[in-house]
Amino acid sequence: GRFNISIETAIGSTFEYTQGKVAELEAVVQERLGPALVAMTSAVGRGGGTVGFANSSSNLAAIDVSMVPRAEREDSIWKIIRDLEREAGSRIAGVRLEFATDSLSS
Repeated sequence: GRFNISIETAIGSTFEYTQGKVAELEAVVQERLGPALVAMTSAVGRGGGTVGFANSSSNLAAIDVSMVPRAEREDSIWKIIRDLEREAGSRIAGVRLEFATDSLSS
């Protein structure tokens, strides 16, 4: 199973601030998934070129998460996402999160 988390901090947030929020969210994901976590990659900032990178989009980030197959974990991807939304919402202030998965994940 795979899912992705889009993260948005306030416009004008620094790259370092957003990166810190990503690290907080990564910790929540690692805690929730434990051994079911196969891989997690993060990217902070979007857009082309290095000149405007930190200024124009330093408030945007994404985390891609891969888990062991459904048969090897207790909870469905939907329960995991609900748990993460609740946990991240209570522990990480100053971010807007959007979770997404492809229709083939479970």
